[in-house]
Amino acid sequence: MVIDGLVTVIGTFNLDPGSANLNTECITVIYSDRIAREVLAGMELEFRPENAWETTLSANPDARAGLIKRFKAWTRRVVPKSIL
Repeated sequence: MVIDGLVTVIGTFNLDPGSANLNTECITVIYSDRIAREVLAGMELEFRPENAWETTLSANPDARAGLIKRFKAWTRRVVPKSIL
């Protein structure tokens, strides 16, 4: 997360009570406009439409997965996790 182009926050912390109260998350706060600019530039690159998954009835990238990968995904829905 980049705040006001000055502060960069990187970590596993979620903005919810569980992350705040369980103390199992990691976070770093960096006060640097240079780092904030670089992180924001990387985020903007990743958020471009050409880097996004398009999931519609007519364009579903999961349909391009091979038979073995689709079978593994299907078994994870059917077979109890403890067996896998």
